[in-house]
Amino acid sequence: HDSERGGGVVTVGEQQGLDRVAILVDRDHDEAITPLLGVGEQLRAAFGCELVAVHVAPSIAVLRGGLTGWEVDTEDPERPVRRWLAEATSHVDLERVVLSGADSAAVIGQWAGEADVDLLLAASASTAIQRAALGSFVGRLAQTSPVPILVLRAGGGGLSQIPQSGLDVVCCVSPVDPSSRVVVEARRIVDSLPGAQLTFVHAVPARIPIDRRLVRRLLPPSAKALEGSRRDMRDLASTQRGSRGVVLIGGSRRTTDWIKAEAADLVVAGAGAPKESRHVGRFAQALCLHAGRPVLLVPES
Repeated sequence: HDSERGGGVVTVGEQQGLDRVAILVDRDHDEAITPLLGVGEQLRAAFGCELVAVHVAPSIAVLRGGLTGWEVDTEDPERPVRRWLAEATSHVDLERVVLSGADSAAVIGQWAGEADVDLLLAASASTAIQRAALGSFVGRLAQTSPVPILVLRAGGGGLSQIPQSGLDVVCCVSPVDPSSRVVVEARRIVDSLPGAQLTFVHAVPARIPIDRRLVRRLLPPSAKALEGSRRDMRDLASTQRGSRGVVLIGGSRRTTDWIKAEAADLVVAGAGAPKESRHVGRFAQALCLHAGRPVLLVPES
């Protein structure tokens, strides 16, 4: 990889904090509830934000028909769900919201826009079967949510914690655009926490789009494409004091391997535009499931 350290003048947008964070609580992944709430409390301590625990239940008709594992309550079908949510989050002072609908990702996305939520907090999965299911959920949610989604890795010792100082942030940029929402969000995080460091990363694919080491070595990108990416990354890093720009050759696999080696605290990446969901969604899901670090997915549309 090619690494360049930048200096220059900091150019950032208007400072904004976190006012309202929604924690997505799922009964099927109850082992992640307590760690998720713990990270939510860390965010509240760092930013002074309000916390909301959100669970999406099946539709009222399905609950009333007894087609789920929930207790049937004909008078108030959502009452067992509200009772469970209150018990699961009883040790944390927060607001609790129960939504319902067949497509949980679409329901949460619509609610987040109406409820003035600044951030969604969710957990990735730990087993191969759960990864396939939750990865699909995170991918759909990333396409419908109007706000960023902080995805934390479950399993293998619990969810990662978010340091309140000295945060090492990696921002995956594609294309290299200083005005993109991904870059703006990464800068906002770095400027909000003392001692945070920012690294911009851009992966230039090999001439054949197969993310394997042998292919990258035998068929690297053209010299013109590589030099152009390096130049753009130097320009981007120069706009943020203390940041650096890194150019990799490869795709999601190369990027996740590099992030693991760097042991970053937080990864910021684009969720992908709806028209490009198949390609960009896979990259975002690869980061969430394999980078081993908290990933902030930023809507780009």
